[in-house]
Amino acid sequence: MEGLLIAEQLRLLAGRLPAERLPWRFPDGRTASLPLVGDLTLQLVSRPPAPYLRVQAGAPEGSRPHTPFQEQLRARAGGALLAVTQPQRDRVVRLAFAAGAGFVPTPPVELVAELTGRNANLILLDERGVIIGVE
Repeated sequence: MEGLLIAEQLRLLAGRLPAERLPWRFPDGRTASLPLVGDLTLQLVSRPPAPYLRVQAGAPEGSRPHTPFQEQLRARAGGALLAVTQPQRDRVVRLAFAAGAGFVPTPPVELVAELTGRNANLILLDERGVIIGVE
């Protein structure tokens, strides 16, 4: 997915962040969907050779994690979505999450989506920028 197409999708979130969110949904092993309160869903697909990010109306049906990374994402990225940035209109998107306040509180994390063709990655970082998970 090209950087300008990513920027176009991210514009749909303008003025809506920070946003409360619903639980992660995982339609398959390479797709992570984050429904936001207010009927929008941020979908990240890291499947090579054509990874993409899409902001769409509605929310997918509930689904369980398929991979250990998805399990970790569900457990650690539990707070509100604070910000989504795209440095220099590159094919990299950074999603910042607040600390989660559930039964087991979680610290803030950041999810980096590298949407770069066959080298697509989702990288979960702790609050110090240390990698804690990769898909």
